[in-house]
Amino acid sequence: MSIFSKAFDDIDESDIKELVEQREAESYRLDFKRQAYDRTRDKKELRCDVTAMANASGGYLLLGVEEDVNNRAEKIVSVPAAETEAEWTEKVWSTGIEPRIPGIRQKVVKTSEGDVIVIFVARSTRAPHMVSFDGDDHFYIRHGTNRHHMTLDEIRDAFHKSYHLLEDLDHFLGRRREEHLRSTKPTLVVGAGPMSMREEVVNIHDERVRELLRDPPKVGSGVCGWADSPVGPRPTLHGLEISNEYKRLAFFRSAYLELSLWLSKLPTYEGKDILPCALARYIVSFMRLLKPLVEHHELGGPIFASVALYNIRNWKLQKIGDQLKESIQYSDPWSESDPHCELGTISTDSLGKPDVFARAICDRIWNAFHFEECPLFTSNEAIREWNLMLDEPPTTVG
Repeated sequence: MSIFSKAFDDIDESDIKELVEQREAESYRLDFKRQAYDRTRDKKELRCDVTAMANASGGYLLLGVEEDVNNRAEKIVSVPAAETEAEWTEKVWSTGIEPRIPGIRQKVVKTSEGDVIVIFVARSTRAPHMVSFDGDDHFYIRHGTNRHHMTLDEIRDAFHKSYHLLEDLDHFLGRRREEHLRSTKPTLVVGAGPMSMREEVVNIHDERVRELLRDPPKVGSGVCGWADSPVGPRPTLHGLEISNEYKRLAFFRSAYLELSLWLSKLPTYEGKDILPCALARYIVSFMRLLKPLVEHHELGGPIFASVALYNIRNWKLQKIGDQLKESIQYSDPWSESDPHCELGTISTDSLGKPDVFARAICDRIWNAFHFEECPLFTSNEAIREWNLMLDEPPTTVG
């Protein structure tokens, strides 16, 4: 299996050895280095290599893999004190590059022949990036197996693409909003994807994608999760979807993931109260699903999320799910002039910790109902054990 077809967190010894055994060739997305960067001479070299990949299509730098005269992986050469070297490289690329490159990830992979430092550079949504070192300011880009100074046309084109990226994203989300506004049902809509999303990156026949959609990550148990398996995935005009009578999970060919959930189908006490454990559970599950989908398509870098609660006039949000009905605290009913609670776009540099991003979204929802924060997360960003929260609907009402 190609290193490009695996999630970064899943890359292990077998992947490094496979590159060597198959004599994998360097490319515009793959660069081998026999040894770590020299701390005295190679600070600029490291920054140039990283920015060249970010300004092109992203890719991998592997430190500790020797190449032959034909630029093919030949053998593993262990990097001494690899963990320490990895810490140093991160400090170097964190400075001297303007603007800073988001979403760079690295780790040390231990093999029977020694340690290899794997650095993943996502295709940047903020390109072009410039190396600024000792008064020498230049833009670099990777072509084939080499890096070059960017031409004036390449620099101009990169600025143009970055500018229109956000504009295109706004137009896309505007079209999605128009579609959801056609419904009159109270609905939670969460949409998210890489800022660099573009058309036709998802193969709808990819079995790994279908497997992930068929079995989204479970968060707890009971009726507030994915216990009732929807139908699908099935092809649509835009990509793939799984759905049932009250929820729809769609994965677009552009790697945009969207959940639509009818609030009225969730368990409630009074008919118009939003159950917090259900709301948070779906959002956490959604982000945990998005992470492997994005990584599978090698679409690193910033992630955006757009969240809205449509048609919720007079709906209330429980502050906390408590087993005792008489102690439940509610927000005031949603009585804004606009019947929709639209939270706008939230972004993060990466989905390394999907629960942290999910918490930021949940906090924003709770803020909209005048609560300080979502109470379903611990101080270290982990979601609380669900047995402390209302996990099942009450057996009697009223």
